[in-house]
Amino acid sequence: MPIFPEKIKVAYEYVTTEIFIPSPFRCGICYKLGHTKKRCDSQKNKPTCGFCGEAAHPSEQQCLRAKCVNCQGDHPSFSKSCPRFLEEKEINAIRVTMRILYSLAREELARRKKIPQRPIVNYASSSLHSNVRPPLSYAKVVQSTEMAADLNLSSQ
Repeated sequence: MPIFPEKIKVAYEYVTTEIFIPSPFRCGICYKLGHTKKRCDSQKNKPTCGFCGEAAHPSEQQCLRAKCVNCQGDHPSFSKSCPRFLEEKEINAIRVTMRILYSLAREELARRKKIPQRPIVNYASSSLHSNVRPPLSYAKVVQSTEMAADLNLSSQ
C-alpha cells in the first residue's frame, strides 16, 4: 500500500495532506442510503418525506414526528447521527484506507464488530456453574504433576 506524504508543495507553500473519506450516498427522492437521486429506482423506492418517512407530501403540510427510513429511529432521514449513516461512513473509511471493495469493507466492519470480548467470570459464584473453574497457578500444576508422578511410582 503506498504511503502518502504528510505535506506537499503547492505554489511555493507546503500544505498538509490527509486521506479524503467521502460521505455515504443518500438519495434525495427516497432518502435511503447507498444511491443518489439520479440512480433511484422509482418502481422500488417511492418519493418520501425526509423528515417523517411517510410518502412525499407538500412542504406546507406539517409532519407529526420524525422517523428515519434507514433505521426506523426517531430522527429525520437526513440526520448525520443515524446509526446506519454512521455505519456507512465507517465502511467508507475502511474502504478508502485499506483500498478495498465496498463489499469487502462491509465484511471487514462486521468482522471488527464481532471480535469476542473476554467474558467476565465471578469465581466466587462459580459453584453455581460447574463448568467454570478458577485458573490454576503454575505452582498448583507442578504440585499436582509431582503428586501424580509419586502415585505412579508407588503403584509400581
